[in-house]
Amino acid sequence: MHGRALLALLSLVALLVPAIARTARAQTCPNNAPVCVGTDGRIIIAPPAPTVHVDPNADARARAEAEARARAEAEARLRAQQAALRAEVERVLAWKAYLSWQARAKVEVELAASATLSAGATANAERSWDRWAATPLPALGPRPDRYIAFPRRELSPLTFCAAVFTGRDLPSYMGACLPFRLRLDRSWSVLVDGSFLFERYRDARFHTAGLHPALAYSFAHGRGELAGSHAFARAGFDGQIPLSGGSASPDAYVGAHAGLGAHAQLGDVVGIGLELRGLYRGGTSGADHGAARARFGAEIRAHVLTLAW
Repeated sequence: MHGRALLALLSLVALLVPAIARTARAQTCPNNAPVCVGTDGRIIIAPPAPTVHVDPNADARARAEAEARARAEAEARLRAQQAALRAEVERVLAWKAYLSWQARAKVEVELAASATLSAGATANAERSWDRWAATPLPALGPRPDRYIAFPRRELSPLTFCAAVFTGRDLPSYMGACLPFRLRLDRSWSVLVDGSFLFERYRDARFHTAGLHPALAYSFAHGRGELAGSHAFARAGFDGQIPLSGGSASPDAYVGAHAGLGAHAQLGDVVGIGLELRGLYRGGTSGADHGAARARFGAEIRAHVLTLAW
């Protein structure tokens, strides 16, 4: 009996619950309360809020879009970083190219300036006189070469000269000479000799004043204490003007000479010398007994005292 009563009660409940649910679904509680009493005195049970349905496709799309945005942002950042890196590399390369150009330009300017300065210095040196260029090196040993500098001047204030010419009566002269020699270097010299001579032709006696310019080449040189000594060959012109004699002498004698000589430097200043010359001269006008005739001659000059500096 009890079993039939329980079964009946359960059947009643099963019938009432759907009805109550339908009624509850028809009515709602205020403020979304889950349970309330309706206006008709019935108990209202609010059904639970419907479950939100999640669409898997929508979630996948959202994730794909989020990943795409993240990837795009990462790629944008990477491109920006690459652009900044390229700009920095280009800047560094530009500076490197500029510095290389600057260094190359500096080297080129320095080379050009060096070449210009070297050429100018060489030109100035060539135009300048080098007092040491023709100075012999001193010999090593107990007697080193005497110091000799060029250009060098040699004056012979005490010199005697005498000459004799071809002809039946052997015309001749003798007198005093004043040679001056400018040695340009060890080899070459310029000479200007003055003379005052006593001329003789037959029985005529007259005086002449002369000038004898020449060029000399020194072919031998002394060493040790005799440094400054030299042997030379010379050639030049002769001009003499008679100071007396009248018709026994021409208006002037002109000619040329060539000869050999030697100068011995005995000290820092003092020296001696000797010369032998061949002469050829003639008068510029007529004179008695053929005194103006062109003749060959030979001359000797003794430099008793020579001063050199």
